[in-house]
Amino acid sequence: MIKNTLFTCLFSFTVFFAGAQDQPVKLAMEQGQVFNVEVTVKNSITQQAMGQAIDFTLDGKALHNYKVTNASEDFFTLHHEAQKISFLFNGMGSKKSFDSDNKKDISGQWGEPVRKILSKKYDVVIDPAGTVMKVDPESFPAEQTDERLVIVMNMLRDLTSVSEPPAKGEASFFKVLPDKTPVVGDTWKTQTSNESGASTTNYKIESIADSTITVSFQTNGKSVLKATLMGMESSTTLNSVTTGTIIINRQTGIIREKQSEMVSTGTAEMMGNTTPVNAKTSVKMTVGN
Repeated sequence: MIKNTLFTCLFSFTVFFAGAQDQPVKLAMEQGQVFNVEVTVKNSITQQAMGQAIDFTLDGKALHNYKVTNASEDFFTLHHEAQKISFLFNGMGSKKSFDSDNKKDISGQWGEPVRKILSKKYDVVIDPAGTVMKVDPESFPAEQTDERLVIVMNMLRDLTSVSEPPAKGEASFFKVLPDKTPVVGDTWKTQTSNESGASTTNYKIESIADSTITVSFQTNGKSVLKATLMGMESSTTLNSVTTGTIIINRQTGIIREKQSEMVSTGTAEMMGNTTPVNAKTSVKMTVGN
């Protein structure tokens, strides 16, 4: 009898302890709270043409935010808007600067595509882990890019993509950690694919402090970018490796900062000619509220 009682107590304690230990970091948000996100990017591309190297560089910044319009134990509703895009481009012997806050710039050649990006607003419902439950609208109509702007718009992808809504069932901007108790050394991976390419990202929890969790990641991807330049079809195929770190608020589960470096190599094809392409992209994202 004593042995049975002891076994029952030990089993109950083990089950309770195991359950108590399984404590994933859930998002903590309050209605009316605004998360301001700043993204900066440094992008360089070198392409060979007729035995010569052609260099393109771009420094850019985007500001956008998520406002919590509803908060409950089961879900959060957030409204997303992009506020600003600015960049400095240098390539093919010309320089171009743009700031969406500048009336002259927003009324010029770059004004229309940037205004369309800034006009994209959406509402997203996420669960406490950060997975998308619903989004409205689910997507925006594809825009035809002026061929004179194709190169710069491709180099701005890390900034302009902030205006595209996530898909239902996918990880939202706020989801990084898996749905289990974070432990130093834990690893996991995610995979994404769309019409322009696919990638696999491997994550690892590097450290857990009193207020933060630091995660490292490496992404291996392949992309194919198609465009029309001067009436001719071009296709750029790139294989890329991205490494970086993410710092997460341990109490709220909210990203504080994300930094990454991507190195890409590939080829560009146009008019039957194939030329090598090398690119490097540095991205830093900070979140404040």
